[in-house]
Amino acid sequence: MTLTYSIKFLDYWHLGSGLSAGAKLDSTVVKDCDGIPFVPAKTIKGLVREMALELQFDCDFIDRCFGTTSDKDDKCYIKKQKLTSARCYFANATLDETTHGEIVSNKLQDNLYDVIAFTKIGSENKFNESGKQIEKKGIAVDSQS
Repeated sequence: MTLTYSIKFLDYWHLGSGLSAGAKLDSTVVKDCDGIPFVPAKTIKGLVREMALELQFDCDFIDRCFGTTSDKDDKCYIKKQKLTSARCYFANATLDETTHGEIVSNKLQDNLYDVIAFTKIGSENKFNESGKQIEKKGIAVDSQS
């Protein structure tokens, strides 16, 4: 059985890659080789598994679909259980080919991103707007770029 779904973002959104990007972002946005954002399959799988747990699906189903877990805090964890692979396959959620192609051919990638919030932390906290930590003899100072 194959399930096809679409994801519609109604406002700004951010799915981080877990990679640091300095002061402007907590983490960089996940992008493909053309600079187009996408939702990674593992993120979708994790969200669907979490929903299955919340809806109290049977652990046998969850283990078959998503694979068994080694997380001792997980509801479906069984001590000394052999870890098994997932039977359900999840793919990355990407833009349709036409939209993707239009963005790339017109070089519009930069229009997909915006800095929503930017915090300047003053000297008491030892950071400046460029995100560089500055300390001189134990006294924090502001840096002028």
